[in-house]
Amino acid sequence: MIRTTRSFRHVKTNGETDDETTSRAATPRRAGHVGRRGRDRCGADHARGGGSGQWRHRLRDPERRHDRGAGGQTVRATTGTQIHQALCGRASSSTPITIQVEGTINHGNTTKVSGDSCSTAADRIELKQISNVTIVGVGGGAVFDQLGIHIRESSNIIIQNVTVRNVKKSGSPTSNGGDAIGMESGVRNVWVDHTTLEASGGESEGYDGLFDMKDDTQYVTLSYSTLRNSGRGGLIGSSESDRSNGYVTFHHNLYENIDSRAPSCAAGSPTCTTTTTRA
Repeated sequence: MIRTTRSFRHVKTNGETDDETTSRAATPRRAGHVGRRGRDRCGADHARGGGSGQWRHRLRDPERRHDRGAGGQTVRATTGTQIHQALCGRASSSTPITIQVEGTINHGNTTKVSGDSCSTAADRIELKQISNVTIVGVGGGAVFDQLGIHIRESSNIIIQNVTVRNVKKSGSPTSNGGDAIGMESGVRNVWVDHTTLEASGGESEGYDGLFDMKDDTQYVTLSYSTLRNSGRGGLIGSSESDRSNGYVTFHHNLYENIDSRAPSCAAGSPTCTTTTTRA
């Protein structure tokens, strides 16, 4: 049986909240298949953009607005090193930039790059202490193969139209602690949209989470994405004491062949979810 679960938090007139969860049998849409307009109940609007399969994300709370690298330079990258070079070539760590990625990004074409506007690493795509960055897959598609994306102490980040697969924490090669996309340490305003995050097994095969948030990560949306073939889908908070994470939206995602953490909330809860799970 395939079931779709929706959980909503309603705000009463006196400021209190209560939670409502409904569950019904459903046939899931493929990730990325939506109507002309979708709206979650957490203040995020998703409206059809200029091209097929493209969406723009608008938040009614201006403090949670995603800038998408608007007003900045647009560059093309076909290697991980070129992604890091684009980040390091900016005037400052907050200069807006859109990086269009095509092809397979892996350990063989990713090296550390140094500069005043970046802090990169050789074994992952490192988005550290930066802001106003969009990474978007274009053309024939962008695949991060065995190479995770790490977001740390950063804000206003968009990752769109990419696949991240087979990122390991043990075995060879290793990357990003085994997380496909991992966020930690004062992260704000991240939108991950129309992505495929996948592994080829669980922890015993060397994999960890597909979409992990911890240590003060807030205002994150994962939308129209597929997470599959992993022992762990993802978590909010690494332990019961890690309580500084929140304002997280999971919107129209498909969890397929996921053993646990779809998602897991160690402390607190996501703002709202619309999730389809298929065994």
